[in-house]
Amino acid sequence: MRTFTIHLRRHGLNPDQDIVILKDGFSWPAALIGGLWALWNRMWWVALGLIAVTAVTNGLGPRMFTDSVSPSVLTVAVAVLTGLLAHDLRSWTLQRQGFILSAVISARNSEDALRRYLDRDLDLAREINAIESRL
Repeated sequence: MRTFTIHLRRHGLNPDQDIVILKDGFSWPAALIGGLWALWNRMWWVALGLIAVTAVTNGLGPRMFTDSVSPSVLTVAVAVLTGLLAHDLRSWTLQRQGFILSAVISARNSEDALRRYLDRDLDLAREINAIESRL
C-alpha cells in the first residue's frame, strides 16, 4: 500500500481541477530533473528556486572545494533532497493556490485513494455525482 494525500479546493468543485491526489514519498523525476519537473507541474516559484540552487551548486561547488569529488557529492545531495521534498513542495504550491489538505489515505493507487476518500465523505461524493450528471 502507498500513502496518498487528497487536496481539495471548493470553487466550482470540478473534480478534474479541484481535487488533487498526490503520492507521498520519494520523487525520482524531481530528483533527476528538478527544475524541469517543477515547471511541468506548474510550480513557478519552486522551479525558480530549484534552478537557482542548481546554478549556485554547479557554479560555486568547484570553487568551494579543492578536490574533484566534493562538488559531485554536493550535486547528488541537492538532487536527493529535492526528491525527498518534492511532495512537500507540491503541497505548498497547492496551498498557495487555495487547496487544503483534506485527507491522508493508504491505497494501491490514486483511483483507489479517491474512492476510499469519497466513501468517507458521502456529501462530497453526492456533490460530484450531481455535477457529473449535469455534464
